[in-house]
Amino acid sequence: MHIYFTALKATDKNNPPVKTYGWQDGALTKKLAYMASQYSVAGSHVQTMAEFRDALERVTCEEAFLYGMPKDKTLHNGTFLIVPEYQFEEIRTALEGRWTAVTRTKAEFAFASQPGIMLIDVDGIVGNHDAQIQKIYEVAPELKDYPHVVQPSSSSNLRKPDGSELSGVKGLHLYWFVDDATRIKEYGHVLFDRLTLAGHSHVKISASGSMLERSVVDAAVWQGERLDFVGGAALRDGLTYSDRTPELRGERQDGVQIVPGSVFKPLTPAERKAVDKFWTEEKTRLKREQRRVEEVSMAARSIRSRPCRLSCWATRLPPPERWR
Repeated sequence: MHIYFTALKATDKNNPPVKTYGWQDGALTKKLAYMASQYSVAGSHVQTMAEFRDALERVTCEEAFLYGMPKDKTLHNGTFLIVPEYQFEEIRTALEGRWTAVTRTKAEFAFASQPGIMLIDVDGIVGNHDAQIQKIYEVAPELKDYPHVVQPSSSSNLRKPDGSELSGVKGLHLYWFVDDATRIKEYGHVLFDRLTLAGHSHVKISASGSMLERSVVDAAVWQGERLDFVGGAALRDGLTYSDRTPELRGERQDGVQIVPGSVFKPLTPAERKAVDKFWTEEKTRLKREQRRVEEVSMAARSIRSRPCRLSCWATRLPPPERWR
């Protein structure tokens, strides 16, 4: 059986659609990706996880995979511009029909009702990265036996120009084939909840004072419109990766490649109650700290909102070559 996904390649190598890391004056620099990028698009498919591992090994930083499919069939092969939703009308008008512009939203891309690729994103790793993977195996033991790929994230295993280590493994991407791509979000949240039941979740207070539910896995990636920048970051000034080789794990005697939905066992009413109780108690416990962070954030916003000289605002304008 074929497992389908969408492969995209940015057409402008000078403005990569990914983060750019550099090395200046003995320190790491980071430049964020351009929000709007033009891509050539091709529908792709594999039959085995080994083939998908090989596809990951071949990509460059200009390439990305998308595990949903374009709803507009004319976009399955061709070239189009992916733009932020808030800029869509402005950019589409400026293009004057020369290119097709689409937003990276549910309106344009969706998981198909067929087997697909489920991405598990593990961030914020400190220490033994394999210990984080073992937590996933702990709450869903059968996943360990199905073929899957593990690859370090784009910020992992960086080396300085002199070859010395700059960073170890800071994050991981894991991939499985699942029986129904439209249920990927459901499967992911089952996994998230079971990690919570096993004691592997926590509440993070953001810089603005929001209480965020966090676990071993990132719950924001299970969307058909989500781009996976599989080729890593763009590296400059002599920076290199020591190793981003995707590792193939899991092997079944029967050769089955696709994880059935039965592996992601829904929570019982008692388990759901326990998960809800955990988050309620954690947020109650952190309420005082949340208020403190909110006060600091409000004070900082007040300072930033004060009037400043024209020269100050001028420094925030885009460079002249980007004016229209």
